[in-house]
Amino acid sequence: MLHTALMALIAILVIMIGLLTILFIFLFCLTVVIAPLEKRYLRDLLPLPDENQECAAPRFDPGPHPYMDAVNELAGQMGFEFQGLFARATKGIVSSRAALWLSRERDVAVVVGIAEAGASGHPAVVARVQTATEPVATTIVTRIEILRGRFDFVLKAANAEQLQRAQSWLEQSERDLAKIRIVAIDRAAAADFEDLRQHKKLRKIGRADLLIAASREHETLRWPPGICATSSRCLDCA
Repeated sequence: MLHTALMALIAILVIMIGLLTILFIFLFCLTVVIAPLEKRYLRDLLPLPDENQECAAPRFDPGPHPYMDAVNELAGQMGFEFQGLFARATKGIVSSRAALWLSRERDVAVVVGIAEAGASGHPAVVARVQTATEPVATTIVTRIEILRGRFDFVLKAANAEQLQRAQSWLEQSERDLAKIRIVAIDRAAAADFEDLRQHKKLRKIGRADLLIAASREHETLRWPPGICATSSRCLDCA
């Protein structure tokens, strides 16, 4: 009896050791995959000069933001040590700023970041629209999402410079949207939206994307090459 119990205990220990080994290997592989992505993000940043430095600041810095200021203040209160501010060094659809904090033991790093979508007329999007062989249209949902982002930027601008930039981008977006036919949600699209909501596999898709998909289903106009028909946030699916 004692021998059987001992053998069972040994078997349980062997199984636990095996599971822990598998977990360790999984975490190690995950780290190997994630590490290059993290390095790529860091390589894309340049330090912002302080007031005593004469070098130019990175071109793709969105500037200060009240959210970032609040989180940075909280990081300082928690005992983290400030290491510097960084901004995006390469051109892209968004500009970004990040603050790096380290724990006193130098074993924990915290990155506080913000990103800001650029003005309309990004070259990649413009090129896709220009290559379209049929008229270009967008949905009322996409229009709402674009303008909502512009409205939020106006209301949350941290300073006078950001406020002027936000106002300029809002006006430009309104002019651009005025040139495109807006596809409304008709009765058929509303019915399709209700049908899409019944599919369990589609519940993970956002409500806005389902509305776009339902509107697109009854629209005969084609989307420009490379622009995703079911998501206003996907600009480079090709």
